[in-house]
Amino acid sequence: MSKRQDILRALAEKLKSIDGTSEFKTDISNNAYPYLRFWDSVQDFPCIYVSSGFEAREISELNGGYWGFLNVGIRAYCKGENAADELQDLIDDIEVVINKNLKLEYAPDQYTVDMMINSITTSENLLAPYEIGELQVTVRYDIHREYN
Repeated sequence: MSKRQDILRALAEKLKSIDGTSEFKTDISNNAYPYLRFWDSVQDFPCIYVSSGFEAREISELNGGYWGFLNVGIRAYCKGENAADELQDLIDDIEVVINKNLKLEYAPDQYTVDMMINSITTSENLLAPYEIGELQVTVRYDIHREYN
């Protein structure tokens, strides 16, 4: 499996912790997946789908290798009478997970360096009773460290 796929899988696993307890407002019932699905094929709500986009590279003077900057899309889907409010709560919960896992272990002894939320957009009630939100996140990781 590639490091990109490992990062998506690890992030989706962390998002499964959104269970409506403690600091979380929403219970997604483990409905977080490391692939993309469009709203018209989603069966269980609320849910989260994580997918990768473009990637950039940068030479790192610190370690003599390269940084990978992976663009990750996180789509959140809600359905119901109060879907817009539920989506805002779910977006808040996703932000909590990201902020608690900036250095995410995605393989044994392999960690992301940082994550940054670049944008948050929603469908703004255009698809009622559905509501869709998307977060664009940049994940920085070292691409030249080998798996142990």
